[in-house]
Amino acid sequence: MDNHSTEEKTSKHERSSESASESSSESQLSQASERFLNELNIESSRPAAGQIEGLQRTREENGVEHANGQVHALSFDDSIFAGHTQTGRAHATDIQNNVTAKEISASTDSLGNSGTIAERGLAPRAEQGEKTGTQHDGGHAPESPTRRSETTTTDSHGNVTTVDAQGNTTVTSRDGNMVTYTGADGRGWIRVHSDRGFTQTHFGPSPRDNYSIERTYGRDGAYSDRYTYADSSRNHTREVDREGRVVVTDATGLRIRLDGGSPEFQERVLNQILDLPLADRQRLRSLGATVHVVDRPSDANIRRRIPEGAQGFYDHIDTRAIIIGERSGRGLETSDPEWLTRHEIGHALDHSFGSPFSRTALSADSNAFRDALKEDELKMDDLTRAVYDRYFNISPFTHGPAELFADIYAAMQSANPTARERELLAAFPSLAAQIRRRLGPR
Repeated sequence: MDNHSTEEKTSKHERSSESASESSSESQLSQASERFLNELNIESSRPAAGQIEGLQRTREENGVEHANGQVHALSFDDSIFAGHTQTGRAHATDIQNNVTAKEISASTDSLGNSGTIAERGLAPRAEQGEKTGTQHDGGHAPESPTRRSETTTTDSHGNVTTVDAQGNTTVTSRDGNMVTYTGADGRGWIRVHSDRGFTQTHFGPSPRDNYSIERTYGRDGAYSDRYTYADSSRNHTREVDREGRVVVTDATGLRIRLDGGSPEFQERVLNQILDLPLADRQRLRSLGATVHVVDRPSDANIRRRIPEGAQGFYDHIDTRAIIIGERSGRGLETSDPEWLTRHEIGHALDHSFGSPFSRTALSADSNAFRDALKEDELKMDDLTRAVYDRYFNISPFTHGPAELFADIYAAMQSANPTARERELLAAFPSLAAQIRRRLGPR
């Protein structure tokens, strides 16, 4: 990237009550944005940065005509998030409404030391055809497919209210220490900043929408989020180290390592775990199990060989790792992360009921399990027995009864059982009843 500088032609506002981290990140962002404008050969500099009174601020300048006739509109917007990262977007639009755009981020650590500058190209708004936006911790700030339309007002106390084209409202206090976001769908959050972090209270129409996050910043960019729900069984903490590695610890102390996979996949797996009964998670914690969410199961880096076609795996011999992959070793994507999570946890619970002090014992090998399985088998017609034949086979490559235990557990804990899951429970009523008794009150 060229190391150019451009003389600003717009006036600079005096700064007041800015932290060292805000000043450093804005300085980096300003330099990067100026270089971007130079790359576009724009003769007019961006609008002045201005005084940052809140956590989010937008400036836009339209109708800028240039001698070469190539650029007829220019906009630049920037924001401060949590006082540590500033992100700017610069747009240049020609007379055909084609947009050249970049997103430039500059960050500092919690002590105000300068961090890095990152840039990425943005798709032209005119070609997107759909609404886009930037997702932060609790809010969504959408943009229109062409030119953003929003209104901003400042009251007599200096509080700034912004309403975007979709009806989402953001209110930022004059000192920037409080931000309230209310989405058009009724969901939103209130964030209050402190010296060491912030508290963010979420609200919405469903019970799961109502919770709070208490963030505490550490050194070198590390931070910890504590999530608190009305249903305390969903409480958990999320620790993020300086390298971006994430470890979640639930209310029982069960650890979930978010080592890979897309953010959406990680959240689906995590929410499924938090939806499981507290007693089941406590049993996993007592077993010494740890959940690893990864892109591919082999990424978990355990000593045991994992079948290449497997999307999930439970290591009951060495590490007691419950591995949930977004895709198999062959690249086949996991279509139902919730089912896979319940299934692999079912294997771990099977192990815990067998003998947690043994390296190999499974509940599915017990006499009680065999008796219940035999009772269900005697009631099956020939077609049903043929459909579920795999559950009765034991070989060096598969353990049918263990797979049956895991599948029954996955079906029992499904919030919306599929036809296949309902048929499975109907085919093995005695075994399902025994597993329910072993699991205890739900």
